[in-house]
Amino acid sequence: MKIATYNLNNLFERPKVFELDGLSVEASLILKYYYRLIDLLCKDSYMQDEAEIKHIIKNRIETTVKKKYFEIIQVREKLYSIAAGKIKLKAGGKQDWLG
Repeated sequence: MKIATYNLNNLFERPKVFELDGLSVEASLILKYYYRLIDLLCKDSYMQDEAEIKHIIKNRIETTVKKKYFEIIQVREKLYSIAAGKIKLKAGGKQDWLG
């Protein structure tokens, strides 16, 4: 009997930026933001990194909204919300939201 397993997380976490030809400057920048944001959002507290998280979210929205290379999936806007063009970080750490 053969038993096979597959890591499904790779199917869902892989940014679409990998669809770009080669590793262009645009792709490299998007990946840099993507991996940095993952590192920041895995922390227990966002207090020291709030400005950087907001900056990455703002930059992601401005640069990738039309192309949808990656998106932040949050339930009921528990991580952040945008009102009047300003980002409000709602979560205090990784335990405060599902994403």
